[in-house]
Amino acid sequence: MDYRNYALSLVDDGIDGKQMLINCLQYMSQGDVMDMLSSNDYPAPDEFDQEVTEDYHSSIPNRY
Repeated sequence: MDYRNYALSLVDDGIDGKQMLINCLQYMSQGDVMDMLSSNDYPAPDEFDQEVTEDYHSSIPNRY
């Protein structure tokens, strides 16, 4: 069974997508979330927190 497709179908069928996202983010490790954000080209954290921003970019292996 493809559980990703199943989760998406639950949202299509009316389950609250925002709550599903919150549940996923709470379940995932910080590294998983960081990797997901980077892999999908979401913006990096604000530059005011340089340590977080550097960690965001430096800990993700180059995928290309």
